[in-house]
Amino acid sequence: MSRSLLFRLSAGAVMTAMFLAGCSRDEGFSTDSRQILSFPSAVISLDSVMAGLVSPSVRFMVYNGNDRAIRFDAVLMGGSGSVFEMIADGVSGTAAYGLEVSANDSAMFVLRANPQCRDDAPSTRYSDTVMFILGNGAAQYLPVEVTSVNARKLESHHVRGTESLDAGRPYLIIDSLYVPQGTTLEIGPGARLYFYSGAGISVDGRITAIGTSDNRIRFSGYRLDSVEDLPYDLQDGQWNGIRLGNASFGNRFEWCDIHGARCGIVADSSGIGSTKVDIVSSIIHNMTLKCVEARGCKVNIENSQITNSGECCLDVTGGETHVMFTTIADFSVWHMARVAVSIKDRLSESDTRPFAGAFFDGCIITGRHQEELEVSGSVKSDPEGRFSVSHSLVMTADTLQDYFSGCLFENQKTDPVYGSRNFVDSPGRYERHFQLDSISRARGIGGDASGCPVDLDGNPRPAVNPDAGCYQYTPEE
Repeated sequence: MSRSLLFRLSAGAVMTAMFLAGCSRDEGFSTDSRQILSFPSAVISLDSVMAGLVSPSVRFMVYNGNDRAIRFDAVLMGGSGSVFEMIADGVSGTAAYGLEVSANDSAMFVLRANPQCRDDAPSTRYSDTVMFILGNGAAQYLPVEVTSVNARKLESHHVRGTESLDAGRPYLIIDSLYVPQGTTLEIGPGARLYFYSGAGISVDGRITAIGTSDNRIRFSGYRLDSVEDLPYDLQDGQWNGIRLGNASFGNRFEWCDIHGARCGIVADSSGIGSTKVDIVSSIIHNMTLKCVEARGCKVNIENSQITNSGECCLDVTGGETHVMFTTIADFSVWHMARVAVSIKDRLSESDTRPFAGAFFDGCIITGRHQEELEVSGSVKSDPEGRFSVSHSLVMTADTLQDYFSGCLFENQKTDPVYGSRNFVDSPGRYERHFQLDSISRARGIGGDASGCPVDLDGNPRPAVNPDAGCYQYTPEE
């Protein structure tokens, strides 16, 4: 046999083998249009995202529960005009061709969006459909959707004169919002302020954020999505918080919800001749460091929830502080604070800032530790009575101090109800609610409530024997 004939026969054998292998492989794919793919849900919904920002990616699986493999193409029907983008088999775009999924197997898709907003609409809902074109002749359709929140962006913004923020479209603070000395920032009911990582508010002038019980003002991080079952809204450290500088006086936060920052409100030293800040009927919750820090200034807190921090919920050094019908508690999922409340007369021996007093009435001070009230310096033995806690529920072992009046104390070793058991069950493992349970020991021990006629949920508070803390117990209907 000649070498040329041998080559021709060998080449023919290889081509025949390749043809047969191809036929065998094709025979492994479904040709029955009744065999189709299945999806994890009827619609793939992305979490809301700020307009102009790329949404976090969402992964979903496409399942083949049949006994044969399926070849298919996946195409976003909106084409190049779609706000959505797919990633399949390592390729991103609005279409993916020549995909395969084996019998009783699955393929992963990644979906994201980069939506804008139309005109001045507060939000815009976008939708598209992924069309799956199967090699067996079948076609399937999977709707996808996302909501774009149309925020007003403030970047390196300095307030001039008196400026107002309203309840229309939300605000997205990119890096900083600064209120210089001699200027005022007024924030109205229902306003929503979202902050980039590292952004915050710095005040040397004056800020007033006054909402209502039905229309609160929100300060939080900008992420509106979730990581698996954890909403970003429940995480701390997403933005820097609010700092009231030395020259700032007359600030007020009423019916506000401030959460998810490194620090909530930091009030720098400025003396006690004028009130630094009033915090009324507000929630300051879930901070990496401290919820409220007051240094050598005059602060009033009433009917508020100051909860969950990494270091201390309320940290007072010097100055003059009045706290009434407020719940101060730490049951953070992410951290274990050193103490719920810390009271010091000064930062150091050389600190000359005056300590005029710290007074708590009708409060709850509790947490995971047996000692949640830290009193240090000369405060503990102050003969002038510049520190007092009255008509309150306190987690402490130091119960014989003269500064307590009409209080109940929690003991983790002997009390069947203490700490988090005073509050209703939380709806999820990442959330904490601080409304009172029916068995709470804070019920009926509050003092004079004439200055706080409604609780933080807007429910009436009785003038006689009200509950301690910011929530009056209300039976479930």
